[in-house]
Amino acid sequence: MQFTLDRQTLADLAVAGSGTQQSLTSLFKPDTLGGQTMLIQLFNHPLADMELLWNRSAAIAYLHVNEFEIKFDKDELDFIEHYLRQGQSPDSVSKVRAVKNDLLNKISPSNHYYVVKRGVGLLVKLLNYMDNFFQSIHSQHRPSLFVDFALCTNVLLDAGDGIIISGLKNKRYLNAMDLERCDYLFRRKAHQQVKAFLDVVYEVDVYNAVACTAVSRGFSYPVIVDQDGPVLELEDLFHPFVQRPVTNNISFAKHNLCFVTGANMAGKSTLLKSIGVAVLLAHIGFPVPASAMKTSLFKGLFTTINLSDNINLGHSHFYAEVLRVKEIAQHINDLESIVVIFDELFRGTNVKDAYDASLAIIKALAQVKKCIFIVSTHIIEVAEQLQETNGVFFKCFSTSLKGNKAFYNYKLGDGVNTERLGMKIIEDENILAMLQASAYNIEHS
Repeated sequence: MQFTLDRQTLADLAVAGSGTQQSLTSLFKPDTLGGQTMLIQLFNHPLADMELLWNRSAAIAYLHVNEFEIKFDKDELDFIEHYLRQGQSPDSVSKVRAVKNDLLNKISPSNHYYVVKRGVGLLVKLLNYMDNFFQSIHSQHRPSLFVDFALCTNVLLDAGDGIIISGLKNKRYLNAMDLERCDYLFRRKAHQQVKAFLDVVYEVDVYNAVACTAVSRGFSYPVIVDQDGPVLELEDLFHPFVQRPVTNNISFAKHNLCFVTGANMAGKSTLLKSIGVAVLLAHIGFPVPASAMKTSLFKGLFTTINLSDNINLGHSHFYAEVLRVKEIAQHINDLESIVVIFDELFRGTNVKDAYDASLAIIKALAQVKKCIFIVSTHIIEVAEQLQETNGVFFKCFSTSLKGNKAFYNYKLGDGVNTERLGMKIIEDENILAMLQASAYNIEHS
């Protein structure tokens, strides 16, 4: 089953990134172009299937724990793909043609013959490399995905008709008939199986890259649970883009809506993005930026963090927010069990309307017990009216003043933060003094 997310969520979480912006996909470094393409496909198609997620996570964790030395040569894989795209694939195995082509190439070297010969040699080498890798995994501990991958490899290693690639393992040179038989197998008889095998290579490449990132960045493997009521628990959560991050814990075991407050720059948006990243990675089957995670199997993730107005449609920022809330309400109705993240609900309107709208929407969301909601706001008065609302709990980021400077510890605490530091930040940046000086200079110039 597919896990649903949309463009807004992909943009909010910087899945692909843009320009110089970091991206989630850039955290992982597959060796091959095919692996990079496979990685993007996995991000674009997260899963809501517990068995598939478990199998993928187990395969990555196996590589992580056992620290296999897996390395693919990008140029060699590119050449194999180039070879497979060659036209005029043989429709049979012919000894006469094999000898003739070999002789003609010795007299007058042919680019096509070179591509076929090198492509076949590299593909045989790759098949044997993957066969050795799968055989090195003890059968009792082999993840089920690797069992399937090994079967896909074996289909080509013993393809019948006397064509047994494993028999070429120790040959330093492929003769004309070896080349003829393998080329017929790879580009004609078993072409689809070859493509499936390359997909296996690219998937292993991705899993190895993810395992390496998990080791280097301290990611852990989420536990997906099947129980009544939504579960989302994160320990030592951090955002992978932040250098020397401060970690935080959050648990939705008893409530389904978290109301987050805190001053500007205190860490609210980073927390919300971190939760979104962890939920997304867990539903791809990848490790997450936390020391531990327990989560229900959700059917979707929708965030509203960096929402912009739509000039082309004539939509103001507030109307864009209203449409976004309506869109998410429809997703809740269709999917039932999703994670929803709102950063600063209704920031595009006046304080009174923002207060009324936020209070009404949050109370309505809290009644949807199969979903998880995280909402941040500057309108702390809303919190006072939500104290008795069932399902809502309160988290905040505190700020301390030392002299005339605001200091942030970025630690998530319980309760509501009532500090207002917006003017303090403006004063610290010396903006008013700059404007006053500009006005004076213009007047007296």
